[in-house]
Amino acid sequence: MRWLPEGNLEFLGRIDQQVKLRGLRIELGEIESALAAHEDLAAAVVIVREDTPGDKRLVGYCVPSAGRELTVAGLRARLRASLPDYMIPSWFVFLEGLPFTPNGKIDRKALPQPEGDRPHTDTEFVAPRTETERIVADIWSEVLGLEQVGVHDDFFQLGGHSLRAVRLATRLQNAGYAMSVRAVMQYPTVAEAADLLSRAGTVSRSLAFELGGGRPDDATGRSTGEAARKNLFCVHPSGGSAHWFTALAGELADEYRTYGIQAPGMEPDEETVQGVPALAARYWEEIRAIQPEGPYHLLGWSLGAVIAHEMARQAPADTAQVFLVEPPIVEPQVRKRLMGYVADYHRAVALWEKGRRQQGAERERTEMALRQLAGILEVPDESATLDEWLPYATLGGLLESVAAYEPPDSAAPCTLVVSDDVRLSGEGSNASDGSAEEYTDHWRGLYPGGLRQAHTPGTHMDMMTTQEAVSVLARTIISNSTEYARWQA
Repeated sequence: MRWLPEGNLEFLGRIDQQVKLRGLRIELGEIESALAAHEDLAAAVVIVREDTPGDKRLVGYCVPSAGRELTVAGLRARLRASLPDYMIPSWFVFLEGLPFTPNGKIDRKALPQPEGDRPHTDTEFVAPRTETERIVADIWSEVLGLEQVGVHDDFFQLGGHSLRAVRLATRLQNAGYAMSVRAVMQYPTVAEAADLLSRAGTVSRSLAFELGGGRPDDATGRSTGEAARKNLFCVHPSGGSAHWFTALAGELADEYRTYGIQAPGMEPDEETVQGVPALAARYWEEIRAIQPEGPYHLLGWSLGAVIAHEMARQAPADTAQVFLVEPPIVEPQVRKRLMGYVADYHRAVALWEKGRRQQGAERERTEMALRQLAGILEVPDESATLDEWLPYATLGGLLESVAAYEPPDSAAPCTLVVSDDVRLSGEGSNASDGSAEEYTDHWRGLYPGGLRQAHTPGTHMDMMTTQEAVSVLARTIISNSTEYARWQA
């Protein structure tokens, strides 16, 4: 159960229905409750299946009410209104009735394996039409563990994540294509990626890239035939990837051109950058290469909000607004936890380097040890292999940088945005070991000139993944920036 903002108590399901999928904690009962609210559903159950070793997927089993018809598109649309994308099942199976054990409980083991060659998505299947699309689709299928992929399917909607994006980029490079991890984020369909690859030499090396495909001739903030949109630069969370801001970019499209900033070192041939001040300075270089002059609009989420704070502190006069979306407070216990993960990442790097030099049984033992450690680090099992590089050093370096950082005061205009995780917490949350009041007092104290505050409904993860929370955040960004522009005038 949990308290809702209006004071009601919501039943979320049993603790033994909590699972972790791709490093994210998921309450199966919450998904089942959302499905049960559908007027045309008589019953529903959601499970995690692993029909292929290492490839876990959410599957929803639905029993329509008598005389009613259900569609996958309708179910996905209903769930998207209240749940983040990572909690929407990849597959739906319609049944005449659920199986039960002799003692009357749902027999989850008897639920059938989904049929079909690909998960249910929001797009119609279109087969590859060119040789480049066929090669890209084949590599996608291999990385995602699917029999077929359509040219308009979204990589992340099919189960992709930042570490799979690393594997995808590596395999495309091995096939002779100049594909980067950033390009996977920016061009997330087979058609878009194939079109990019057909134009040899156009892959950008910048850490900052426009979300939603981008238009190279429109990157300066000026456009023809429409009012110029402002640029919003969004700093990655602890995973180093900026794909989390895609939904926000869509909500802001009429007002902002949204750029994601990816951590240096997410590509195999990139140098990592250590320390929050150094990261902030590097990101300013990337931003000014896109927009030479201010004012600048900045946003950071989670760990990225700590870096965004330092960026705004370094250039307060050039910062129109910085939005700190639930940054953590690095208190002693938080720092201890972070450094524990840092040590594990260092061990992962050592195991990977050791295993690459080994053969036979020794190599197998080292890979097994790496997989066990990857589980602690919440790296998906199928991604922890000695055959392909992963950015263990980069991810550990980001946590180490934040753990060592003591945030100074800032003179930049700032808005602190919190979720219900912080706002309704009594004795600590994921962002702080203290109360909500102690959390806001901490950040208010770092902005002597004043700090605006806003909040989004739902959890910390919901802030970038649920339609409701993302819409609230987008409205906050637009309204605060409008007030700033009016004040400047």
